[in-house]
Amino acid sequence: MGRTYEALVHGRSRREAPDEASVPSTTFLPFVPEHVEPDMSAHADSDPALLGSTADTALGGDKLRDNNDVPYIEVGGPRGSAPTLSPLIAPTSIPNPQPLKLTPVPAPVEQAPPTVAFFPLPEQQPLDVARVSRELVALHRPDHASSAQYRSMLAGIAGQHTGNACPLLVFTSVGQDVDVATIILNLAITRAREEQKRLLVIEANHAQPLLAERMGITSLPGLRELLRRDVPATIALKPTAQPRLYALPPGDPDLPVPQDAEARLPEVINHLRKRFDWLLVNAPEWGIDGSSEWLALGDAAYLVVRHDQWEKPEVEAAHQGILTAGAKLRGYMTIR
Repeated sequence: MGRTYEALVHGRSRREAPDEASVPSTTFLPFVPEHVEPDMSAHADSDPALLGSTADTALGGDKLRDNNDVPYIEVGGPRGSAPTLSPLIAPTSIPNPQPLKLTPVPAPVEQAPPTVAFFPLPEQQPLDVARVSRELVALHRPDHASSAQYRSMLAGIAGQHTGNACPLLVFTSVGQDVDVATIILNLAITRAREEQKRLLVIEANHAQPLLAERMGITSLPGLRELLRRDVPATIALKPTAQPRLYALPPGDPDLPVPQDAEARLPEVINHLRKRFDWLLVNAPEWGIDGSSEWLALGDAAYLVVRHDQWEKPEVEAAHQGILTAGAKLRGYMTIR
């Protein structure tokens, strides 16, 4: 190898020095696969000058005289063998490869078809004053002395509710022989006619419902259907022969009202407050199921009694019971 190095150095030193004015040379370095010797046999037949060429001629054309003394070592495999190419990136093993887990797509849940129902509405009856009970004197005989008494009672109640908010006024009685419905309707007719206000009377006395009968209107659908969301409020609210006065009858007495529907009562009342100026409720007799709930929900409670009941212990018990239920007892109404 020492002589080979000297021959290479000697050959390079004997080359002529390049002209200083010549253009700088560029070099192209082809990529030759590792351990692959170029095969010149393909060009040997076409170019005789390449026959018999040795490493001496490749080094500038100067033939070295001591070729016999230079040991020759062939690098690479035999001529004509296929080149061996090394991969550019060494293979890397993945420790403990985990198989790809695919999350199964759940099958679509088949939804049950919606339930449908038809609720027939009764034929609308004309709002005829003749169908209204004669006991509603404020409508039939506004100049009667009894009508003047209702105007006096109305003034006392209105003086307790001077704000703009719609009050919920709840009326209850001691005993079933007191006709609370007639008193409520006469008060409502008086205010709707003379004060030009929108009023709603609500029938909550399911044991003795009289509002629809007194006003000559149908009782279906009503409060039960409204709580169950069977009908909208527009259908449940009934116009009456008195302009600006509406009634909400009890509805179908055989229709069950589940507990979740009963719990919607405050929501329904708040919705009705936005549509009317006053809400008047014919509540159940005091002590009957539902009376305490209505009284506690109202803004004012009024106890209707007969004049001969003043000294009865049941009136005193009702007075204390209403206050204990959290209701705001604002007055008494007596009937002779």
